[in-house]
Amino acid sequence: MRMRSVFGKIFAQGLWMPAAVLFMGSLSIGLMIWTDRINEKQRVDYVVQGALMDVQIHTSVFHLWLEEFIGGNPDVDIKSTWKEFERSVGLIEAILEGGETDHGVLLEPLKNPRSRAQAEGIKASLMDLKEVAQERLRAPELSGITSGLNRRFDIIFEEVLTRTAALEKVVEARRVVNQTNAKNLFAGILSVWTIIVIVVVSGLLTREVRRKKSEKELLSAHNLLKTQAGELEGRTVELQTLNEQLNLEISERKQADEEIVRLNSDLAARAIELEGVNRDLEAFNYTVAHDLRKPLTVVIGYCQAIQEICGGKLDKACKDFLLEAQDGTWRMSRLIDTLLNFSRITHSELLREPVNLSVIAKEVAAELKAAEPARRVSIMIAEGLSATGDGNLLRVVLDNLLGNAWKYTAAKEEAVIEFGVAETGSGPAFFVRDNGAGFARDDVDKIFLPFQRLPEADEFGGFGIGLATVDRIIGRHGGRLWSDGEPGKGATFYFTLP
Repeated sequence: MRMRSVFGKIFAQGLWMPAAVLFMGSLSIGLMIWTDRINEKQRVDYVVQGALMDVQIHTSVFHLWLEEFIGGNPDVDIKSTWKEFERSVGLIEAILEGGETDHGVLLEPLKNPRSRAQAEGIKASLMDLKEVAQERLRAPELSGITSGLNRRFDIIFEEVLTRTAALEKVVEARRVVNQTNAKNLFAGILSVWTIIVIVVVSGLLTREVRRKKSEKELLSAHNLLKTQAGELEGRTVELQTLNEQLNLEISERKQADEEIVRLNSDLAARAIELEGVNRDLEAFNYTVAHDLRKPLTVVIGYCQAIQEICGGKLDKACKDFLLEAQDGTWRMSRLIDTLLNFSRITHSELLREPVNLSVIAKEVAAELKAAEPARRVSIMIAEGLSATGDGNLLRVVLDNLLGNAWKYTAAKEEAVIEFGVAETGSGPAFFVRDNGAGFARDDVDKIFLPFQRLPEADEFGGFGIGLATVDRIIGRHGGRLWSDGEPGKGATFYFTLP
């Protein structure tokens, strides 16, 4: 009660205005101090980002000079080259533990766990780079373009630049957040003082007017309340009846709302999972389409250039090495195409229409025989097999299953491949059977996983993605895929389509 009387006197005497000004002024001063701290954080992030750019520059100069030194350039000073590398290491240690940059700016130790982990990864990659560089200097004759030591050096160098760029992005994102916060706080300060001016001016102009007006309004409100009190007494009985009905409806709606909340929570969780999967797939597609193809193109181009320029000067061993390098890059390019096709299967629109599987199987068999006409293979295809589904995707299924049977019967003098339908415990199912290499029953769970190739399958080639593609397509159709086999006695793959 005493507090109420004190506040009442303050407002009655007009003392609330200076009190409001004092409060808002104190708040604005606090915001200014906070803004200054945010600007300091932003400045530190600028310095860290500059240091990371220096790391990239010094590492790139080290890479370039070392390549020229090993390549036989007599003008390269190896001591200066190592100084560039040590400057990169020193900058990373300054970022991690605090210290002075190349420009004489002092840094505090990096505290953010995520940023420290990335900076420590950069430092570890630099140490690996140093180790490989020392090996190359000890044995420069092993640093040719096709050597594993040179490839390892280039991979680690790219890893340093990639990790440094990733940490730069984290610092830049944090700097942008700090900049946005500083702008928002500055806008808040302006808003605070604008409110102060508006409050003071409006209070001075309207205080007397409101006082007189409030007296009249209070008198009118008093009379009105008397009238409404009588009306409220008459409505009390009606409200009690409505209250009972509302309680019943509220209990029913509460149960419905709880069920809706639970369903919405489940949907939100699934949506987050799908968003994560889509982001991973998009990142994967971008990496395959851009980051992986570029170095392959460079390697192929260098190999072709060496063949054209130095083909007559190379001995047989060097030519064989060059051919192996080209063959490896072409295999990697085909693997990239295979991965892209596997990814597109998930995102392609599924069409449902009648499909004649027997006709598709005959077309695939004809293509296989035309590719290897010398092989003695008996392919038996049942007539009139049809299903409902996406014709293009089902062709991919038969292409992979029949191609798989063709591949794993290569060692048989009389190979037999069969496509038909059979009754199983869960109903009729299509099957592709062969008398090829087969597989152990313990490996059944592995053969449909991407890149999970069986040890004995290495002699048959491939990338281990075909059966995973079949499993993905059959799953999208709502069907089921399973297999049965025995080493040396062939394998059978079953699939159902609804």
